[in-house]
Amino acid sequence: YRIAVDAAEEAISAYLAVAQPVVNSVEELDALPHGSVILNSLEEAVSKYGDDWYFPGIKHRFATVVSLPARVLYRPEVKP
Repeated sequence: YRIAVDAAEEAISAYLAVAQPVVNSVEELDALPHGSVILNSLEEAVSKYGDDWYFPGIKHRFATVVSLPARVLYRPEVKP
């Protein structure tokens, strides 16, 4: 049973590494497009609006610091 659980955890981790990349630097964070949503290292969802980061659902709550590393939860397609 434990072997199956270990294999499942490895498969999920491998999937997340591709589907939801990790941001490790401010430069990578800045490169994300407007509308992106991340889960910071404190497990808080933070969304990008323009060049700023906000906590979704909380009006005008600006994220002055985004704790890294962060996992990308949503990344909108950028239209040329």
